[in-house]
Amino acid sequence: MSEPIRKIKLKDGSVRYRVVVDVGDRPDGRRDQRTSTHRTRKDAREWLTQTRSAVTSGAYVRPVKETLDEHLDSWLGSKRLAGKRPATMLSYTDALRPVRALLGTKPLQAVAPEDVEAVKAAMLDGTARQIGTKGKPLSARSVNLMLGTLRQALDQAVKRGKVIRNAAALVDHAAGEARPGAAWSPVEVADFKTAASRDRLHAAWLLTCCGLRRGEVLGLEWERDLDLAESTVTVTVSRTTVGGQIIEGPPKTRRGARTLPLDAAMLAALRGLRRRQAEERLAAGPAYDGTNGKVVVDEIGRPPRPEWYSDMFARIARQAGVPVIRLHDARHTSVTIMRSLGIPAHVVAAWHGHDEAVMARVYTHAYLDEMRDAAQRLTSNS
Repeated sequence: MSEPIRKIKLKDGSVRYRVVVDVGDRPDGRRDQRTSTHRTRKDAREWLTQTRSAVTSGAYVRPVKETLDEHLDSWLGSKRLAGKRPATMLSYTDALRPVRALLGTKPLQAVAPEDVEAVKAAMLDGTARQIGTKGKPLSARSVNLMLGTLRQALDQAVKRGKVIRNAAALVDHAAGEARPGAAWSPVEVADFKTAASRDRLHAAWLLTCCGLRRGEVLGLEWERDLDLAESTVTVTVSRTTVGGQIIEGPPKTRRGARTLPLDAAMLAALRGLRRRQAEERLAAGPAYDGTNGKVVVDEIGRPPRPEWYSDMFARIARQAGVPVIRLHDARHTSVTIMRSLGIPAHVVAAWHGHDEAVMARVYTHAYLDEMRDAAQRLTSNS
């Protein structure tokens, strides 16, 4: 099949490459197509590959003209129709006032994590005078209520295909308010793994479920860190975002540099991923960027941004029908399950690259059934 790329000449004599690609069907049944013009054929091929991949995976988002205000109106309307109590609706409305004042007229698809961070900062330092605070800083609780409500609203936008990612989900809670950790049960982990098995990055999700940090998974390189013959993975580099810039450096802590064994499922998934990447390299031809050697790359060999990986984690969790927890809480879950299986604390700490005391204080989560069992034992012995 020939490429849908056409060489065109502009009035000034310069050459461009125009791509037309199908992205599905319109509501009336007609074909929906997107056109993009590029300076080079390589750029045109990259755009074509990315767009087709997004359409195939269900991650493609059609352009919409809706503003954030318009979407929030729609979301609040859906909550009202769902029978939410007036008091709850009022709390939603109040929580979103700062967002509406500062970002309401912004196109929904243009809202970025940095925009939400700006609202958070304005609430905390009292500079958001236009939202009725009279220059007075708001509490961490008020800020976190805003973030939680906005996350719900934008999550609906993600589910309805209006945006690719939830910008509010990538903004940390304000400090000063206790926030309990979250963890999946073993059954929920199994459900997530089942859904993840259908994703091209299945191997990466297994490593995440085994407690590797996001930056540790994204920093892995095939030749440097994977020894498939010996069935081991070595954590040496962490790939993170700092101030919007992607930074690669040593793991978060000294204990983070470690070598872990790979079980049969992880080994099979990694081998499958490597075979698939070899096929993608052949299919993409010159457009493929294979210079980085990373384990986690897109269909044309480019490492993704860390926030994209978090977005995909949430997407797969929704597909699996399990609670959408923070990506970091998959690590929390791994620690908790290991402890519940009776694995010694020092082994669990070494596996996760943690200090044993810190691990016990921060990560361990007690499941409800275990709490009930503890209560019964306490009662029977008192």
